[in-house]
Amino acid sequence: MNLFQSTLRAIKVAITYKKLQENHDTETSAELSDLKLLSSAWKSDKIAKKQEVVVDEQMKNYEDGYLDAVFGSLLETLDDLQLESRTILDAACASGYYSKILGDSFQYTGSDYSSSMVELAKIKFPSKDFSEADLTNLPFEDNKFEIVLVAGVLEHIPEFKVAISETCRTSSKYVIIHRCLISEGKDNIYSTGFLYNIKTPRIYYAQDVLEAEFKKNGYELVKKVKSHAYEGIFNKIKVGIKRYILRRRGGVEYTFTFKKLSV
Repeated sequence: MNLFQSTLRAIKVAITYKKLQENHDTETSAELSDLKLLSSAWKSDKIAKKQEVVVDEQMKNYEDGYLDAVFGSLLETLDDLQLESRTILDAACASGYYSKILGDSFQYTGSDYSSSMVELAKIKFPSKDFSEADLTNLPFEDNKFEIVLVAGVLEHIPEFKVAISETCRTSSKYVIIHRCLISEGKDNIYSTGFLYNIKTPRIYYAQDVLEAEFKKNGYELVKKVKSHAYEGIFNKIKVGIKRYILRRRGGVEYTFTFKKLSV
């Protein structure tokens, strides 16, 4: 599949999302305390049903040989790690679609605090292990997984310091923060936006803040890559469309790999 064809695939996914996102209000600045009032927004079963439509199209693309750049960046990140047990927790896994992208080379466990998402994941991927769990209170023992993956969710968690602590506690070696929105300043930017018409928290993280939280928990940053490829005219078109649809302030999504200092 050439670049033009893959771009058309990506644009089609974006258009599908737009059709499901009727509320196009722009982001609104907020205080961290305001975001905490929206902590349960992701539990809405409306999100699970609408996300399924988009994910099904992405998975169909994958089966047809088109690997979205956001999936490719994660696989490349994982390929660079020195792994032994290859156990991975997909914390806040939504409908578990990353289990398909990762394949059988990992011993996969998924958790999400939305019961609707977990039910959907169990239906779509019955051979995988899924459980209902809050990222700020994971029901797993210390050092349970070689890798803890947090994909596209940290931006929605007001209690992010607790969430980071929990990911570090349950990992024995690596924590990967995938598709993390980064601000250009020295401080986090707090706002609210709409996800599938549900008002949700949105946090743009200052990298210094992110690194400091992981350092408190005994982890250091070892790799940072863009979660999407931004080079070339077609990729710029994709990025522009995504920003228009999500109505974000901007910001680039990065994938951060943190490694436990004692390893």
